[in-house]
Amino acid sequence: MSLVLSSDAKPRLRWTQELHQRFVDSVIQLGGPEKATLKSLMRVMGINGLTLYHLKSHLQKYRLGKSQQSQTYQQNKQEDDGENQTSQSTDKISIGAHEEINVKLCGHATLAASHFLFTFDLVKSNTIEFMTLSGILTAKRVPDSSNGNASDSFLIELNFPVDPLMEYNGAADVSTDSKSLNGASVKEILKTTGNDLLVVLPSVEAVVETEPNFDEIQKFPGRGMTLMELE
Repeated sequence: MSLVLSSDAKPRLRWTQELHQRFVDSVIQLGGPEKATLKSLMRVMGINGLTLYHLKSHLQKYRLGKSQQSQTYQQNKQEDDGENQTSQSTDKISIGAHEEINVKLCGHATLAASHFLFTFDLVKSNTIEFMTLSGILTAKRVPDSSNGNASDSFLIELNFPVDPLMEYNGAADVSTDSKSLNGASVKEILKTTGNDLLVVLPSVEAVVETEPNFDEIQKFPGRGMTLMELE
């Protein structure tokens, strides 16, 4: 198995589905997330290039996700037993319901929590709706066609909350200032409620060929700028 690393001073690891599955299998082999240690995980996973730095954050998020979802599941189960409710098509789970473990939305932790819930049949359906601080995140269990659609083999599709778009009042400044996008032709500029700029260019080629001037872009308000093509 090969690792996908960034070029940072402390390279970040891309947790692919295959790598995460190996991580989960190793955690289970070691007796669960509370018993698994970083060094024991390194030994059991046996992947060259994998470091304690890479594992530390992933294990913490996995433990947090397991703890949060287990608590929520027990609460939902007690409510369902008391009300004699029938199975629902979608399980709904609230993230951040308990102030002491309230965290921002994290794709890795949600993927880990979803995998745990699906693997151990802690949910009644193939779809989970996570009520997050950023909106509704949906995790869906789908058959793994590459493995012959075996019942114990599946993939997880994550549908993240969408940040609503609005008009950006300073669009003229960005489109006319050749210093920021080096003369790229701009079709439309929108702004998200998260204060990000979304710049629509006329083609995929234009996106690839554009050489943004990051020093100039930093002068614009907001967290960042995304260049894209919509057709």
